[in-house]
Amino acid sequence: MVGDDSTVERLDGPKPDSANKKTGRRKKGKGSRTTPKKPAPKKVKGKKFRPSDRQWLQLVACFKPLWKLGLQFEELIDPPESMRAGKTAMLLRYQPGCLLPGGTPNPGQYNWLYHMITTQRPLHEKVALFWHHVFATGNAKVDNCDQMLEQLVMFRKFGMGSYKELITEVSKNPAMIFWLDNNENHRDAVNENWGRELLELFSMGVSNYTEVDVREASRAFTGWTIMPKLPRQPFGRFPWRFEYLGEDHDDGEKTFLGHTGNLNGEDIIDIIVKEPATAR
Repeated sequence: MVGDDSTVERLDGPKPDSANKKTGRRKKGKGSRTTPKKPAPKKVKGKKFRPSDRQWLQLVACFKPLWKLGLQFEELIDPPESMRAGKTAMLLRYQPGCLLPGGTPNPGQYNWLYHMITTQRPLHEKVALFWHHVFATGNAKVDNCDQMLEQLVMFRKFGMGSYKELITEVSKNPAMIFWLDNNENHRDAVNENWGRELLELFSMGVSNYTEVDVREASRAFTGWTIMPKLPRQPFGRFPWRFEYLGEDHDDGEKTFLGHTGNLNGEDIIDIIVKEPATAR
């Protein structure tokens, strides 16, 4: 049954009048609600805001930890001379044999571990450990812990610098020379062990050079050797030192990675570090 207009009006509410047809608003009546308009924010006229001294101090206090962190970061990267690499004097007070352990590996390990624990230069110690894994040598062949500790000192000193400088120092390091047999690399009897590992493990990697490049690089490093070692008796092991023997160096023309000339070890390293494969 269809109701009359009054029934529809009761169900749907009053119809909008002609004045409100465009807006669709209902006619105000009893019980109707209106949302009050929010007043527009007043524009404050006057002086600009200036923080007080107390507010400035609070602001500075917020940035103080960041400032301290910046100082710590600078000390971490480039520590001052006052920050020691380890408490060596304390170690030698109780373990004097750790200074020059000779062929006994345990005191040498104590030396390195104690410096790791007591150093004020932790990043340098981590970098030294990293490079020790890359330029892997060991007392199993070197049989001279004194030289192993000297190599660690080299990693601490040059490990944060340029790779060219580091790899040049490694090429002259007695432990590495003995480890990869470059002391057996002579002008008339070339040993390719160091030249091959330099290209394969320490720089460009396999497939970026040829066997001819290995041979030519090894020729360039002839004469890079160790000073003659003194007999171990009766005073034990003597420190090794790098020595360049010009009379044992191959002065002939060499061609390495497209570069031709009377190349020496430094020339080989200079060419290597410029190769894109080394950076990768």
